[in-house]
Amino acid sequence: MGTITQHRNQQGFTLVELLATFTILFVVLGLLFAVLNNSLQFFRKESERIDVRQEVNIIANQITTFYKENGDVTLTNNADGSVTITSSAETREYAIPNHEIRITCTPTRKAGNYELIDITIIISGEESFTLNTTVSRIIDSNEDTAT
Repeated sequence: MGTITQHRNQQGFTLVELLATFTILFVVLGLLFAVLNNSLQFFRKESERIDVRQEVNIIANQITTFYKENGDVTLTNNADGSVTITSSAETREYAIPNHEIRITCTPTRKAGNYELIDITIIISGEESFTLNTTVSRIIDSNEDTAT
């Protein structure tokens, strides 16, 4: 008959040790993946928020430029959520994907040598944002006496 020999001090790991190691490894990897995924989502949302704010600033700057250079500006809210800015010299249309742009403004008012318009730009959609600003231009003394 065969004899069973026991080998003591064998090198290696038991099945229980391997299962415990892999369990801990998978838990750590799962936590790492969750943190990286959350960071990526946060980065995407912040990037979109920055993009929307940049678009609003571009629109506000265009309104300011048209008003200062031409003395008039017409703002049209289009049905598709875009906005058209028109002056006597130029027309531009702005749209932000997956967002709706709405612009409201007060009638022109005078304050000393300035004409002022209060403008509100509202962006609604995946990322909402509101900008309130006052656009001004200096009234030419000849222009003021002509009216």
